[in-house]
Amino acid sequence: MKNIVIYITFFIFITYWSITLFFTFPENPINVKNLKVRQCFDNFFYQQWSFFAPPATFNERLYFSYIYYDPITHNKKVRTFEALATITKEKRENAPFNKTQDVLDYIISGSVHDMQNNLKEIFDMINAQDKRTGKTTPSDEKSKKVIEVIEKTESFSNLFNYAKIIAKNNNIPENNAECKITLTNLAIPKFVNKNSLDKKEEQTIFSSHFHPLKLTK
Repeated sequence: MKNIVIYITFFIFITYWSITLFFTFPENPINVKNLKVRQCFDNFFYQQWSFFAPPATFNERLYFSYIYYDPITHNKKVRTFEALATITKEKRENAPFNKTQDVLDYIISGSVHDMQNNLKEIFDMINAQDKRTGKTTPSDEKSKKVIEVIEKTESFSNLFNYAKIIAKNNNIPENNAECKITLTNLAIPKFVNKNSLDKKEEQTIFSSHFHPLKLTK
């Protein structure tokens, strides 16, 4: 009887940590395919851990900026919305009945992380090419190449589709509106400075071109 209890305990221990490790891996096709299982697991055993990673030094911010003409006044308007903090707030406020916010957070945050990784890869490729050729690519040309590549990625497409939802929820007319996506990093104050009133440093990582919300074919 004692051996059976030991075997069961060992099995539960191995199973728990195997699932925990699986769902703390970076987003991948297997994770996405088993999203419902992850949500069920999070409801009972939620962990916000990043294994083998240093503490975060910044928070990501995702901005959608819109330019459009008001259909009533015909005046030009510019409006900007931050998405990630809003999703996190709604997810917390609706817990534990936050399945919609959980899925949205997974998709949008995953797309932002992919974009961050893509940005690093593109800059690394440009720098490697400069090193091989002995030339130096001008900053404006680098930015142009980065924007051109990023705007063709699936992660950018996902974020732009979400921008359409944000526009609809805020009564922004799709027919005459253009949208720009901006990704920034907001510095996390060190513990000794956590009560400081100084403004937090926010660095722009990526800023796209303006694109029509309603694309014509």
